[in-house]
Amino acid sequence: MRMDKGILAGILGLTLLLGGCGQRGDQALSGSAPAAELAGEETSPDGRFRAETGETFRIVEVESGETVWEEDGFPWQSVVWAPEGPTLVAVAYGDETGKHITVAAPETGKRWDFVLPDGSPLPGETVLPEDWCRWEADAQLDITVDQGTGDETFRCVLFGLEGELTGVSLLLTEEALPESYDFDRDGAKETVLLRTLHGTDAWRRYLETGDLAADGGDSWELALREGESPLWRQEGFSLAHAGWGSVFACRLEGQDCLLTYYPYMSMGWLSFQYQLFYLTEDGEPVMLDELSLNCDCNDNAKPEDRMDPAAMAAFLERVHGYLENATLLLSTEGGAWHQPGSAGVEFRDDYATFWNADRTPYDESLSLEENLRNSWVMREG
Repeated sequence: MRMDKGILAGILGLTLLLGGCGQRGDQALSGSAPAAELAGEETSPDGRFRAETGETFRIVEVESGETVWEEDGFPWQSVVWAPEGPTLVAVAYGDETGKHITVAAPETGKRWDFVLPDGSPLPGETVLPEDWCRWEADAQLDITVDQGTGDETFRCVLFGLEGELTGVSLLLTEEALPESYDFDRDGAKETVLLRTLHGTDAWRRYLETGDLAADGGDSWELALREGESPLWRQEGFSLAHAGWGSVFACRLEGQDCLLTYYPYMSMGWLSFQYQLFYLTEDGEPVMLDELSLNCDCNDNAKPEDRMDPAAMAAFLERVHGYLENATLLLSTEGGAWHQPGSAGVEFRDDYATFWNADRTPYDESLSLEENLRNSWVMREG
């Protein structure tokens, strides 16, 4: 999205109002050739590249001095480098007529121009807050803009880092859960953030068809923040069976822990996993207990892969023990959204896929292991 330089030169000869690009409130520019502003860190974290501004905005390889990426100059530019992983930089630029955001890959010279989830560019009256960009992962960044109705945040997911750089943007909403915890055991409570990514079917459609339209399908992630600093996050929860999972806050020996539980079922294969852990002050998990269980319920399953009712019952009863002192933070199990805050004891899985009124109803007078031995899977498998 480049502006004609003849038009731009005429505009810059007047007194301009930036409309708050890069800050709250209006900023006046006067004079026939206002100096271009560059906000943010000029040099990439690895020291290999540097952002420079003047008549054009460019990214220069420090060692050779070669310009590896260039854009038309604007009165205001802001850069936010990805802190690690592939060398990427998010660039915001514009004047009172429009605001634009681009992600550039200096090593390949490729770019991706940010658009809203419906494919439209940012409207001219858009305001960018000072913290307009936050990198979440190697190829994910959150961009916050105000289109006149308050701040909105969009999760941008990039593809083709080694080739043609492109991506999708998805509306990201966030709410803080009422309870706080000390999962990193440093004496300061962390805020638990429940984030919803709207329209995540776009990822799948893009990979399959190249269509960037984003509508339908949500996914969720859980994030922890201590003060203003991010500590930990877990993503990828959805109502599709591949995205089923739960996260609980547990109390173990008087201290806070996290419990994740993932049941996965596909083509007759069952896979169950849980992890119980706390966090270091850097957000790294310290495992206290973990276990996984896999079995094949197909008729042609190998003997060593078939259901083991005793092992399955022991696995789940171990999880149930942790749920006695747990609170649900997030769950999409069973393809349904479950309200955070419920007690863990109210959320006791019993391999519900094995029980139904027509084939094998669950007998409350029997143990879980006995019910598993009587299930239709064991009888018919």
